[in-house]
Amino acid sequence: MSETIQWREPADFTVGDTLLFQRNLPDYLPSDGWAVRLTVTENTATGATKVAEAVSTPDTTSQYHVFNVPNFCAGLAAGTYVLSEEVFNAAGEKHQIYVRPDFQLQDDLADGLATAPVLTEAQTNLALLNDTYRSLIKLKFAETEDLRSRFRIQDEAKILADIKYWKSVRILEIQQERARNGQNPGNVQEAIFAIG
Repeated sequence: MSETIQWREPADFTVGDTLLFQRNLPDYLPSDGWAVRLTVTENTATGATKVAEAVSTPDTTSQYHVFNVPNFCAGLAAGTYVLSEEVFNAAGEKHQIYVRPDFQLQDDLADGLATAPVLTEAQTNLALLNDTYRSLIKLKFAETEDLRSRFRIQDEAKILADIKYWKSVRILEIQQERARNGQNPGNVQEAIFAIG
């Protein structure tokens, strides 16, 4: 089974994956001596810094520009970069044809080098709310007054309501992940037919 080649550059990309796509540019054919240069730059306060580059090769018909770059952007941190493409020829003529200022690089989770824990918002909020709730349980008072300043501790019922909400969001996320992976999401009961 042959792999389907994309006709566009990706909107986001996992660090170290193979960059595989082809472009159809009838005005800049490989058979006429044109190639495409793809550049990834990092925008910093001191200016744009080029961090990765790839040049297309012609396909077997010399009609399409093909990118097949293994281990593309390896070693770069996850984040937002600028992706740009330009066509150029041997005579030195070049034209910019594409710019994406919000190109997203994602950590390669399979290599074990991800720099931050990969948690959803629900997981993060649940952890914080559970810590807050445990702290509230330890306290012996709900309000106190010290030197004419009144301090009121967070409402325990409000924290429990927030925990309940974020647990329901997390359950929905798990169901979506299971459905996306071809498993029963857990909220669907299979039909049972009885004849009789």
